[in-house]
Amino acid sequence: VLTGVGLLATVAVTVYVTKLATKAIREQTDIEADAEESADEQTEEGTGNKSNLQRPVIMFLIGAVILAAGAIGMANKERIESWFPAKAVVDDSPEQVESTQ
Repeated sequence: VLTGVGLLATVAVTVYVTKLATKAIREQTDIEADAEESADEQTEEGTGNKSNLQRPVIMFLIGAVILAAGAIGMANKERIESWFPAKAVVDDSPEQVESTQ
């Protein structure tokens, strides 16, 4: 449950910071004016007919694939762990350190 809450919080903060950064960049540069000019040029050339939703849809699909891969990984944790050799365990407890000196 806490993992889901952490994921949602991470997504929310990422979206918020991205919007703030985009706003700050637009205020400091002439990106909007340049974008409008290039859109006008593309429309005149016939290359600006792509939907404005194409990029967000692609990004959504990529995110969905990553989320699905993570969910599958969590559901098959033991199986994935079996693909890798066991880790060495080092005992650095104070009792062990004192007994070796």
